[in-house]
Amino acid sequence: MKSNIDRDRDRWFINFNIRVPKVICINSDDQNLGLLITKDALKIAQEQGLDLVQLSPPSKDRPPTCKIMDFSKFKYETSKKKKEADRKQRESAIKIKEVKFKPTTGNHDLEIKAKQANKFLQDNLRVKVAILFAGRAITHQEVGTKTLEQFLSYLPENSFKIDGEISWEGKELTLNLMKS
Repeated sequence: MKSNIDRDRDRWFINFNIRVPKVICINSDDQNLGLLITKDALKIAQEQGLDLVQLSPPSKDRPPTCKIMDFSKFKYETSKKKKEADRKQRESAIKIKEVKFKPTTGNHDLEIKAKQANKFLQDNLRVKVAILFAGRAITHQEVGTKTLEQFLSYLPENSFKIDGEISWEGKELTLNLMKS
């Protein structure tokens, strides 16, 4: 079984896997050493105890660019940056909680759903309120709007503001709420 570094070594052209006669070489201090024979660049890397890593593929009019670096350290730092970027993206994503009910839902159940929605709003989450219309109930949309108004009346005043407008998504009447 291959380790992660071995798998990455297969993906990257490193040291003796670089099979072109000449490369543009950059040393570990980011100084351009110019066009070198691959064997010479590899010899310089080995003398420093580092790896020769191909950074760009060769093209018809230009040899590949290679850099002398510690490949294990490079992979570690790259994975660390990727994990940090993923974490920041997860944290910055807007979290939306959904509260669903039908137009015929009773008052007590609406109160409980309103308490749930209020709890979400207090946690700085957005709340999507969805009223599900099934079967022929869609012909009585005014019942759904009355139920939505009843639901909003159970929420504490000034604890929320409506984000957007009431809209239809298929057979759902939806409304987005956010903390005011």
